[in-house]
Amino acid sequence: MLLVPHYVAPSQIHGFGCFSSSNVDKGERIWEFHPLIDRVIHEADLASLPVHVVKLIRNHAEFIPDENVFRLAADGDFFMNHSNDPNFELFVTMQPQEELFLLVKKLPATIIS
Repeated sequence: MLLVPHYVAPSQIHGFGCFSSSNVDKGERIWEFHPLIDRVIHEADLASLPVHVVKLIRNHAEFIPDENVFRLAADGDFFMNHSNDPNFELFVTMQPQEELFLLVKKLPATIIS
């Protein structure tokens, strides 16, 4: 679940992207796992879904190989693109559901990538 105000708009990285609608300071936590917003889907369960839904999950969800699960968000994180020069850093705890995204740069109202 994104912890910062955000919106979805066309992105220069790919299609649509997730943008912060307010300034975010370096070191500020911008995301945390929340089971009401973030859906965990086991890779084995993809076989029971229609092909177009599997494509959607593979395109928009984060795959966690150690757990063989996809994490699919129901907020703007669904549209988060991956940049070669990201403006946040991912810190992983021992529990994949407790990952935190922490900014490594000051982020004015702009794309979260």
